[in-house]
Amino acid sequence: MTTRIYDSNEVTIACGGIPIEGFADGQFLSITRNTDLFSTVVGTSGEIARSKTNDNSAIIEISLLQTSPSNLTFTTLFQADINAPGGAGIFAFICTDLNGVSLYTSGNCWVSKPPDITMDREATARTWQLTCDHIRDFTGGNL
Repeated sequence: MTTRIYDSNEVTIACGGIPIEGFADGQFLSITRNTDLFSTVVGTSGEIARSKTNDNSAIIEISLLQTSPSNLTFTTLFQADINAPGGAGIFAFICTDLNGVSLYTSGNCWVSKPPDITMDREATARTWQLTCDHIRDFTGGNL
């Protein structure tokens, strides 16, 4: 029997070629497709028609510690998108599990929602919401 290893320190994320660091404790990344890849319609006689939706868009959430320098990266990208014409805040996204074979990429992402802000006695999380127009995902597990 083989023992497989997952190590969160071996998960790398880069946005616009800039490594993201300073993740919050617990879940630090989620990728959720906006729609199912296929839809179905059932006819009166029970016949099923399957249609490809062609919607590969997704929402990506990245949770950082309040003290993470990557908050500045996302703020800069967000401000560029708001203040400059022509999609200046669109960037590439890549997430790789270096201890496995999972890979998630998109050539066109943007900050769709900055984090809600809370202040506490201790550092809290800042969750950035990104939207991508076409996620390419390969969930392969760990070695």
